[in-house]
Amino acid sequence: MAIHVRSVGGVEIVPLSGRITHEMGAEARETILARLEAGKKNFLLHLEGVRWMETAAIGEMVLALKKVREKDGEIKVLKPSKMIMDVLFMTRLHTVFPVFNDEQDAIQSFNP
Repeated sequence: MAIHVRSVGGVEIVPLSGRITHEMGAEARETILARLEAGKKNFLLHLEGVRWMETAAIGEMVLALKKVREKDGEIKVLKPSKMIMDVLFMTRLHTVFPVFNDEQDAIQSFNP
């Protein structure tokens, strides 16, 4: 799966879609960490097209968040599907990953 990250207003938007397996989650984490090493700190996981996500892929998101926060960065979530939102609530990760339904609001939240 090729992840085509785009930058908007100093935020790296990482789009994911379909069924996210552990391997795809690891690829997303590696993509984020490569950009983190390049000096980027603000990431927005665009999950609108995600229909299903393995538990291990969620673990990859948490690992990425840990590394990003170590460098004073942040990962937020944009437009999660109902299924992903349910998972975030069940795991209480909605308290760890700020969730937004509007891209501009999410981007602006990085620069209060």
